[in-house]
Amino acid sequence: MRLAFIYPPYQGTTNQQSIEVVAKNYGDYPPMNLAYVAAVARSFGHEVHFIDASAEKLSKEETVKRLKKIKPDAILFTITTYLFHQTLAWIRYLKQKTGAIIIVGGIHLRLYPKETLTHKAIDYAVIGDCENTLPQLLEAIEKQKPLKNVQHIGFREKGSIIITGTGEFCNFLPGVYPARDLLPNAKYYSFISQRKNYSGLLTSRGCPMQCNYCEQGRNRYASVRETADVIKEIKECYNKHGIREFDFFDPIFTLNKKRAGMICDAIRKLGLDIEYAIRTRTDCINNELLRKLKSSGCKRIYYGIESSDEDVLKNINKNQDLKTVKEAVRKTRKHGIDTFGYFMFGCPGDTLQTLRKSAKYSRELDLDYVQYNNFVALAGTKIYADLMEKIKKDFWAEYTLQEDEPGWVLPRVGTKLTNEAIEKEIIKAFIRFYFRPRQIIKRIIKLKSGAELRKYAAAGADFIKAYLLKR
Repeated sequence: MRLAFIYPPYQGTTNQQSIEVVAKNYGDYPPMNLAYVAAVARSFGHEVHFIDASAEKLSKEETVKRLKKIKPDAILFTITTYLFHQTLAWIRYLKQKTGAIIIVGGIHLRLYPKETLTHKAIDYAVIGDCENTLPQLLEAIEKQKPLKNVQHIGFREKGSIIITGTGEFCNFLPGVYPARDLLPNAKYYSFISQRKNYSGLLTSRGCPMQCNYCEQGRNRYASVRETADVIKEIKECYNKHGIREFDFFDPIFTLNKKRAGMICDAIRKLGLDIEYAIRTRTDCINNELLRKLKSSGCKRIYYGIESSDEDVLKNINKNQDLKTVKEAVRKTRKHGIDTFGYFMFGCPGDTLQTLRKSAKYSRELDLDYVQYNNFVALAGTKIYADLMEKIKKDFWAEYTLQEDEPGWVLPRVGTKLTNEAIEKEIIKAFIRFYFRPRQIIKRIIKLKSGAELRKYAAAGADFIKAYLLKR
């Protein structure tokens, strides 16, 4: 079949974790999951096209012009719950203009497949990981085989919505990497990336931790790639796509320290001119591993710190000792690796005092970067299950059933703080962290280009405007 994968541009919306000014300046990230699905489809012999309308700043009309040249049999999207209606608007428009089959996937489909398929513009849903399900679905469509024999899909038949399974967990396909040859790699960047080309990379799925606010806990930590396969992908990225900076998107890259160390050793032996960043917990690193990370090109570690209040940490089941956090940050900086701390404002148990305490703590840690997020009860998490019990309805299910974006605001869990008060504290925290003279000098010293300076200046101006509006 001839397939077109579409990644639309998204605007700020209610119930998102990043406040509007952060979302605006966050960057253009490569849609790695969708690009991997495209690669899987291609590995089974399908003709694959990819349009990243977000990175290329394409309108719906411009995207249709490209699609009319491609003439796809099917158009494929990934769906994120809080962005459902923005994606649905694109689906409806492209369906109307091309008449192509619409196939959707993503974590949202594991949670709300029936609700999603009430929207007639969507023809099929892939429920779960794509490695086994999507090839079987495409074969059934192409050869007109009975769809009921394909496991873990959703479709409509004689006016009824049929679900053949609610998802399965698959391993990565060795040698199948995201279809970067179809992506505009030179256009991707994160707010703090410094080199071109920039890309993401995934070496494992799932997380064994039981933080009750995180959707990653839905996927067991079992699908891990062999070191040789990871290295092969890095070499392909370097030689074929000019990638010089990577973001490892594993939830906890150093969960298995031995495995992480092996990957570091293998990267170092390549001798390539690359840099990379990882995400992990403060209790999943040690000096030996930090040395290996630094020697292999790791320039930044993202730590999920979330709060400096012990009661709040207990409420979100973040089993993390604040002394361990402080020591991990100190060790990381000692090894010459930049530190990035994630914090969440509006958690169960949060008050104005705990928010300000966390903001002060982030400055005392002397982190290189921070991000203060808005706490959201994500679908599929324990926190959200508790919220459903309280409000006696499934907010996200009803949200998905609506014909258009309803603009509803998700209720808060365990805090009396209003959304406006939380956003105001987030903006103040950003200003007080990044506008310190020491922080400004630090960033200027580490600048690598004029474009980077302009990026920081534009973001700074946006934050000042947001701060003045919230005063």
